Amino acid sequence: MNSFKGFSSSTYIIAVLFVLVLISAGLYTLNFREGEPEPLAQTPPETNSESESASQTASEPETTPTQPQEGAKTTPEVPPASQVPSTSALITFNGDGFSPSYVAISAGGTLSVRNASGNSLAFQSDPHPTHDCNPELNLGNVYPGQTVSVTLTAVKACGVHNHFNPTQTATVTVS
Repeated sequence: MNSFKGFSSSTYIIAVLFVLVLISAGLYTLNFREGEPEPLAQTPPETNSESESASQTASEPETTPTQPQEGAKTTPEVPPASQVPSTSALITFNGDGFSPSYVAISAGGTLSVRNASGNSLAFQSDPHPTHDCNPELNLGNVYPGQTVSVTLTAVKACGVHNHFNPTQTATVTVS
């Protein structure tokens, strides 16, 4: 009675324990891997030579993200030093983006937005999707061929974008 079809009871117990240890180790490994972050993309190896590094920097322009992150605050682009605020400005949407991409208006001045494209435009202030930088700039839908105007009183610089395509941006500074 001390054997199970040719195996002693101690051999049987050792085999069962070995199988249980293997299963436990496998489950532990699976749980450990589920908690790990996804591996990052590989970066090019660093160079030791300054001249090699300088040539890489000169040939590879620095890239910046073209699409703002959802809910992220965007920084308005800096205007040319020679640009002074005017009492009115016109931003034209051509379907690919806004022209000009920066306007400066005096407080109490009028901003006009013209849709010269064949597509609808939803003119909104940053950040996307909350549009709360300057509610005066939330003009909503501007249909093809339509021009919408607003008097701006809030003194601040805000990015604006097409809500239908948040990568299409411009900056409006009221001073």
